[in-house]
Amino acid sequence: MQPATCRPGDVLFYFDADGLTRLIEVGESLEEHSEGPWPYHVAIALGPEDKLEADFWDTVINPIQDGRPYVVCRPPYPNAVLLAQALHWGRGRVGRLYGWVGIVDQALRDISGGRLHLPRWLIKRVDRLMPYCSTLVQSVLARAGVDIIPDWPPPSPADVWIALRDYAVYDGRKVGGH
Repeated sequence: MQPATCRPGDVLFYFDADGLTRLIEVGESLEEHSEGPWPYHVAIALGPEDKLEADFWDTVINPIQDGRPYVVCRPPYPNAVLLAQALHWGRGRVGRLYGWVGIVDQALRDISGGRLHLPRWLIKRVDRLMPYCSTLVQSVLARAGVDIIPDWPPPSPADVWIALRDYAVYDGRKVGGH
């Protein structure tokens, strides 16, 4: 089976974490979701070859085919004009630092069952300036007219997955024995 041919706006989910990213999987399992697996990372396709992602250091455009298996979901965009504008906005985030403050907030929420978190005004501001993967994807989708992922509390990769998993069009985890 060939890799998926992604369309602009397709959302890519990554499930098999290693190294430090395993901590994100642990955090997702602490949230009040049903049993996983849960994605540790999410990105958005800009076309068949490139994706926009907040990738641990900053917001970048990377090749989709980076050797990691992924699941592709195709959200119900209301029109191509809004999608193009949203992806253009997303490209404008390239170079922004990764949102480690938002990740700390997510960790506090995960370990406390949502009782501990940083101040809302701070997180809203920081997430706009320094997104992490799921806040970046949620912002692009909302600008494209897909309002199925709440922006508060800030979404985790699992929250984005829950909202979009019914729109899956490709599962690369099943390719080649993954």
